[in-house]
Amino acid sequence: MGEAHRRYTDFSGGQDGSYFEGISFFAADGTRIDNFPDHHSQNLTAKHQATASRYKPAIRIFKNIRSKLIERGLLLKGEAPSYYIEGLLYNVPNELFAGTLN
Repeated sequence: MGEAHRRYTDFSGGQDGSYFEGISFFAADGTRIDNFPDHHSQNLTAKHQATASRYKPAIRIFKNIRSKLIERGLLLKGEAPSYYIEGLLYNVPNELFAGTLN
């Protein structure tokens, strides 16, 4: 089971700083994994709005491409998890999400 975790972005000695709340859990090999689902969701929503609602459909297109590559044996399952695709596209400048998806 996971445990509550905070990642501080600002800390001024003795005062509560700014932080993101999340959860930490441990992989089978003992590696700690920190996850911030609320912060992640807020960032995705902001990116989607900043791209005139083109971000989430673009993610779906890339996930569909990933599925086809796996079906054809060109990519192993698990090599391109969803959060990798989301992160890759998150770093694309907003102005490049232009045109239509038709």
